[in-house]
Amino acid sequence: MDIVLIDATSDSLTVSWKAVPDATHYVLQYRGQDGEYETLSDKLSSTQVKKRNLIPGASYSFRVKGSPTNAEEWIESDLFAVLTKEDESDRMAAPTAATGGGHHVAL
Repeated sequence: MDIVLIDATSDSLTVSWKAVPDATHYVLQYRGQDGEYETLSDKLSSTQVKKRNLIPGASYSFRVKGSPTNAEEWIESDLFAVLTKEDESDRMAAPTAATGGGHHVAL
C-alpha cells in the first residue's frame, strides 16, 4: 500500500491511500523534510486527507497505519512538495466544457 499525492497547492497537500482490511480508523502523521513526525489525526475514517497551512515550496512526508488491525505497521510516503505561489499561478485551470461527437457539455 502506498500513500499517493492527489493535489498540491501553495499551502496544502492532499494525500490518499488504499483502505486497510478490517481497519476501523487510521492514524496519520506528517513531517517536514528534516522534522519529527506530528500526528495529524488518530481517528480518521477516510482514506483521503488535505493538510493545510503548509509552507510554500517546502516538502513533507506522511505515514499512516490502520487501527486496530496493523497498529505497529506504518506505511510511509515519499516527500511531496507544496507548490510555490508562482507554481500555483501557472497551473492550468480545470475545464469548464467538453465537446465531442457533435455534442457540447458544460461542466
